[in-house]
Amino acid sequence: MRPRTPRRPARRPSCMAKSSLPGDLTDYFTSTERVVPLADLRCTRSRAGAAERATDKMRAAARGDIARRAPVDVRQTLAGFDVVEGNATVAAARAAGWVWIAVRFVA
Repeated sequence: MRPRTPRRPARRPSCMAKSSLPGDLTDYFTSTERVVPLADLRCTRSRAGAAERATDKMRAAARGDIARRAPVDVRQTLAGFDVVEGNATVAAARAAGWVWIAVRFVA
């Protein structure tokens, strides 16, 4: 049996109801036109405390206190996707137990 290729979910993906960032991806991102599995993303940098700050900003966006963020910028590679912009957002999503994240492909 060959392995299944992850496909875009038929409906808007849930962010995992049990996470510290519950709800739908549309609560956090301006567009969810393209989503990919977090497991396929490779962060290209890490800063101390960045994931915690990103979590706080994402909660504020979901409440409507600040604007939602653009999808995470990624560049496709042979191994998956490199995160160009949004490394802290990816780290926050992983810590929250998300499976999918909204992305924008860049060159």
